[in-house]
Amino acid sequence: EGAVSGEGAVSGEGADAEDGGAASAEGPGDEAVGESGEEEDSGEEGPTQEQKILEMDIKTSSLAELAAWCRSLGLGEGGSKEQMADRLRRHYELPPPAGAEAREEGSKDSKRKTIIIESARNTEYFTLQSVDEEYARLSGDVVASIKDGDTNYRIQAEEILFNRTRNIISASGGVEFLKDDGNTKETFRGEKITVDLDNWASVFMDSVSERSMSSDDNVFRFSGTLITRSDEKATILTNATISNGSEEEAFWSIDASKLWLLPGNDWAFLNAVLKVGEIPVLWLPAFFYPSDEVIFHPVFGYRSREGNFVQTTTYLFGRPKASASSEASSIVKIMGSGSDDEKEQHGIFLRSTGKKSQDPNEKRLFFMLDSYSNLGIYTGTEFTLPSMGILRFLNISGGLGFTRNVYQIGGTYTPFPLDENISEWNTSRLFSGTVPFRYRMENSASFSLPGGTISLALPFYSDTFVTRDFTNRAEEMDWLNMIKQGSNTTTDTETTENLLGYYDWRISGSFNPRVDFLNPYISSISISNISTVLAFRHRDSTYRSTTDISPDKIFYFPDKLTLISMNASVQGTLLSLGENRTSVAADSGTDETTLEFEDPFKDIGVPYSPWREEEKEDAGDSGDLPYNLKPPALGAKFDVPLLGGPKFTINYHLGPSGASEMQFRSSQNNWPDTREVNWSEISSVLNTIKADGNLGFTLQSPEGSLYTIGLQAYGNGALQDYSMMNMDAEEFDTVSERNTALRRNYNATNFNTTGEGTVTVKPFFRNGVFANTSFQYSLRGLMAKSVFNDKTLAADEEIGSPDYTIEYGEWTKEKLETHTAKAQISASIMDYSQDL
Repeated sequence: EGAVSGEGAVSGEGADAEDGGAASAEGPGDEAVGESGEEEDSGEEGPTQEQKILEMDIKTSSLAELAAWCRSLGLGEGGSKEQMADRLRRHYELPPPAGAEAREEGSKDSKRKTIIIESARNTEYFTLQSVDEEYARLSGDVVASIKDGDTNYRIQAEEILFNRTRNIISASGGVEFLKDDGNTKETFRGEKITVDLDNWASVFMDSVSERSMSSDDNVFRFSGTLITRSDEKATILTNATISNGSEEEAFWSIDASKLWLLPGNDWAFLNAVLKVGEIPVLWLPAFFYPSDEVIFHPVFGYRSREGNFVQTTTYLFGRPKASASSEASSIVKIMGSGSDDEKEQHGIFLRSTGKKSQDPNEKRLFFMLDSYSNLGIYTGTEFTLPSMGILRFLNISGGLGFTRNVYQIGGTYTPFPLDENISEWNTSRLFSGTVPFRYRMENSASFSLPGGTISLALPFYSDTFVTRDFTNRAEEMDWLNMIKQGSNTTTDTETTENLLGYYDWRISGSFNPRVDFLNPYISSISISNISTVLAFRHRDSTYRSTTDISPDKIFYFPDKLTLISMNASVQGTLLSLGENRTSVAADSGTDETTLEFEDPFKDIGVPYSPWREEEKEDAGDSGDLPYNLKPPALGAKFDVPLLGGPKFTINYHLGPSGASEMQFRSSQNNWPDTREVNWSEISSVLNTIKADGNLGFTLQSPEGSLYTIGLQAYGNGALQDYSMMNMDAEEFDTVSERNTALRRNYNATNFNTTGEGTVTVKPFFRNGVFANTSFQYSLRGLMAKSVFNDKTLAADEEIGSPDYTIEYGEWTKEKLETHTAKAQISASIMDYSQDL
């Protein structure tokens, strides 16, 4: 193996070659060192006679002589002639020659390229004196790899000729050239290639190139009799062919006299023929596709139901979202489009900055205008704002569709019914009026407030088919996918897919205010949810036949309005007596208790026992004691256990919730069709208040570990009642229906309380092994609950006011909910816990 550097050395020994040596080529930015030159008068002392002789020896030495010289001094012998000369100058502390900069190895300006010769049967180094160029020739199953920054290159060939003076590599005989930059992989195969390592300008003869994207499995094959790549990263293919590379058989291909892949991912064809299989389907005399996006994005295509279509998206600001195509087969992606790059607007163009986009959720505002030959026209807009200030996000999207019915006749879709040449245009209901268009609106936002958040979602749709008809659109023309798929052969099941279901208008929030000033009586207050919701439902119009294909045959109607719904939680400690531990100041100078320790060995002139390792570690300077024993100084504050009484606490938790719901008169009989919907018709207003909570009494031992005695009282209750009941509504227009609704309320109105007592003892809490051993006894049962006393009524008798009784719990063996004694033996042995 050997190493070749663009500014460094080619070093190595061939398997069959006895000769070795070094050769190099100047890298970018290198300057030739002149054979002679006069020093400028800088006012400094000139070189000595000995230094001048050494400088002359260095200048007049050949590459091999310089390498031998460096080897004799123990210096590195790799690199170019100039680099070895600079290495010798630094060794002898010679000044650099006038007009030349020292090529310091590893400097940032060197832009080094490292070439590793992985295998070669023969190696030869020679110089062409007529042109003063140095060469390295490698032959016989040559494999070389080149590292240039983050890009890796690999060359396999029968022979590689490296011009070290001009930094050019030529390879011939079954050449395979691989490039991998982390995002794409390109493979060139051909008979001969020439690559300039300074700028990677290259020529490939009779070559085939394959390129794969790291984000998917697609591989594309490029071939041409001549492939050239300029130093400006423009690639030109003569007699070019592009096809799929994942299979041996080409499913599609593009043959062109010339193909240009230009910087910035622009590309162009000259005299191109598009084939599907071996069948030519399209000829283009010339075609140019710029990579710079325009704010106007046209997409055209064909679907069986909608017909031929043109979809346009015009951006006022922002940029399109990344393509969601699963196959990612766009020709732009084949050419390596930077769809994820940051883009700046220049006039009507969005030009790539060459940098990856850092914020995909940038603000956007665009307009949509789509036309379908069968369906009609759709126009809309979308506005998106990312997080800024108190705004977490904002999205406003909406559109209007001027559409007509599309009929399926004999497997073909048409906007004209049989024997008629007149289309039936659709209408919809907007609140209480009829409008000549269909609509969709999707509005959502979220805000951050001190201690909470507020979110809203306000969608609004004319019918259940708007998503199917209006949202199946794209902003990028997917040429190859359209070619591969051909005509859309979707069956009439398409008419039932992507239907909208129920939806809600919702405004909701959550709040967790800080209540430190109320602590410990109220340690926390939280409102996990407070919301207002209007629920929309849909049904088939009873006025329409089952064969009707009009989109408004299924209509939306307001069903229920939740005026307010809230869930909250409050907890705290009402009383706390006694403390387990206290902080004691050692030298605070106050009236707080201080603890003083006296050295028990101060009058004894002997050391501590040798087995008292812990005390030895704490020993300090102790005067005349042999081991300088002294008690440690007390810190400013520390915790010590008190021998006072136990700790007693009373804590609580309360979780109230409530809702008020207004029901519309939305039954099938009252609203059989969208034209019958009346927002002012109310059926009822139902209010519900609920609460659950507990009150706890806890008694703990002074150190909180020996025993714990707890008494808990749990309770929950609910109140449900109609504040408004419309006797004319379909669900309340009979006595039986009203009695059923009232019984439901009376049964939902109740309370229930439960008591629980628990005693836990840890008798070995001071023992390091059995500290977690515990014995527990618990008892739980009903304290009191309410019971609704229902009664049998006549067919026309009103139920009237409810009758409740209170049932008290019986703490007998048969009535108790829980009666448990439990012993847990826990042993901590060698950092493992054993439990029984």
